[in-house]
Amino acid sequence: MQINDGNSACVIQNPAYRTAFFNDNMMKKILIILFIAVLAINAGAQNPLIDLSYPWLYPGYVKENKIKTVVLGTMDSNNETQIRQIVLYFDEAGNAVKEESRIGFLYTMSLHSQTDQKSVWLFESDGQTDTITYLKNTDENSIDRYVATKGLNGQSLQKTTYQYDELGMLQLVVDYDEVVITDGNYNAIEWAVLDSVSVSYNGTEMTMGNEEYRHKMIYDEKGRIQLLHSENFSYGISEETSYQWDIKGMLLMIEWTQEGSSEKTFVTYTYYE
Repeated sequence: MQINDGNSACVIQNPAYRTAFFNDNMMKKILIILFIAVLAINAGAQNPLIDLSYPWLYPGYVKENKIKTVVLGTMDSNNETQIRQIVLYFDEAGNAVKEESRIGFLYTMSLHSQTDQKSVWLFESDGQTDTITYLKNTDENSIDRYVATKGLNGQSLQKTTYQYDELGMLQLVVDYDEVVITDGNYNAIEWAVLDSVSVSYNGTEMTMGNEEYRHKMIYDEKGRIQLLHSENFSYGISEETSYQWDIKGMLLMIEWTQEGSSEKTFVTYTYYE
């Protein structure tokens, strides 16, 4: 799934935030779309927002370590000034409940309601509230994500479908053209496919992409991501993101590099007692 506003040549994201390279005018669109990375060693997505956005939060990571919050602070290239900060909040059962930006492009994404088949999140920024709904289709082994934005002519709606196999491994991501609706009947919409991305696996490696770009994620034997290599064929650019872990299996730092530029994101935690 390509992310591009038509004006910028920077169409690959830093998965530490899903916001690197982009100016503030693009941030809302990018955060809504989300960076599509899923765990290579995954017994089934428990929370699509986290599973598909943060490839280093492997299953059980939060609950096993009794994590309350995760703070991601990105420094400038000189490691002198913090330029972005994201805070992830979890309940005592290990479920994600909120994502908040405190520095840079300011937004809050919070869990509004959740059942076994459906979760609804509210994305708030600059006085605008968008609704993000995830619907789990058990019979089809898929998850549909709907992003609803209120406008003057009604409600614009974006849809993405994530197709899994019987083991819960992501196989295909399909984006559909945006539509405008005047009621909440999603089933009556005739969706037109905009883009699709295939996913393949080779041992502890996961590759996803199409003719325009490719993401390759390398994990260790415990399912912890080590390296993400991204290429955009349309613009001839590539980037790498590496992940550093401590001996206890806690992520310490995320380093992004592209053609001589680099950023380091430091990861800190608070815990439930």
